[in-house]
Amino acid sequence: MLLYGIGVHIFFPPTMYTPGYEEENKSKPKITLKIEETDDGLTPDLAALALLKGKHSCDLSTESCPSTRVA
Repeated sequence: MLLYGIGVHIFFPPTMYTPGYEEENKSKPKITLKIEETDDGLTPDLAALALLKGKHSCDLSTESCPSTRVA
């Protein structure tokens, strides 16, 4: 893709507190709920901020963790 000037970025947001969050949790496997119980999660605005921060720093892969990536 570099040949054509196309860049690719991927974003791995954690739990996001959206309007459908509670509904989504109703069908999640119990193990997933257990894994996520200590996850602080993000609002959509904070997730968007982390995505833009990663894009502007030229990270090709962006993980958004409230304690380390979003400031």
